Amino acid sequence: MVPILVLALSAVRPAIAFTARYYFRDSRHSVAQVYTCDLLGKHRRQITHERKDCDSVRWDGANRLVYAVSGGFVKEIDLRSGKVRVVRHSPGTLDEAYGETLRFARGRNTYPVYRGWNEGSITVHAGRVVAHGHPLGYGRNQLPVRTKLGVVEVDQHSSLVLQDRRRSVKLFDGLDAHMSGVEDIRVARGRLFFTTFSTFSSWHAVHHLRVLRPNGIGWIASGHELEADLSKEWVGWVEHRDLDGFQGKSLWVAGAGLTNLRTGKTVHLVSGLAWAGSIALGPDVP
Repeated sequence: MVPILVLALSAVRPAIAFTARYYFRDSRHSVAQVYTCDLLGKHRRQITHERKDCDSVRWDGANRLVYAVSGGFVKEIDLRSGKVRVVRHSPGTLDEAYGETLRFARGRNTYPVYRGWNEGSITVHAGRVVAHGHPLGYGRNQLPVRTKLGVVEVDQHSSLVLQDRRRSVKLFDGLDAHMSGVEDIRVARGRLFFTTFSTFSSWHAVHHLRVLRPNGIGWIASGHELEADLSKEWVGWVEHRDLDGFQGKSLWVAGAGLTNLRTGKTVHLVSGLAWAGSIALGPDVP
């Protein structure tokens, strides 16, 4: 097999990695693979050529991508050489490896975390497992939370509020322990960001990123997968899947894209007759 010399073939350094299944318009079978592109969705390049579906792609440094493959695999590919390494595999298990679907305020030195198998989660770096049992990147419903802007808590009306010495600001109304709730709350750039989740589907919870603005609560992005590193300007998201009809068939489709935290600009990376599964922002993304 000829190595996939991604960085050597392109002068444009890939900024975004994502997994997607692009459906053929004939009877051929398609497989979800790993792709890279720039911040505008251009210079798209297929990175993997796996026989089974890929998902949960994550950056590990500037030149390595880690991803899950159906069948309990976690693999790593070096973008400079194209070399693929199996990081973890549990043969004979029904568990699939999957990454954290909400990655919030991660920081630049956070390694990929995958869950699955009997031992729970693993942390991956440089082609090997470096830790077991790493906690999720958010603490669901751990309230109250003290921030520089005040205390975030749930009031007597089951609303999420920010309370300081002068006033109480309603952040989110009607929290329900089963259908929706708070995932994480952070202050960055002098603003309060928080994520909530909804479970209207049995397939995946949907994460919602919101921000407190002078004129009220602003919605930024939603998705079954959401990467919102608040040290960056961009948020990556993957839509909840939906059924679409094509030539008498029902196909699962889902888009993926980016939203700018500062301007609100949205860039669609995956759309149309495709099913996006995961997205990851590279270390060079501003």
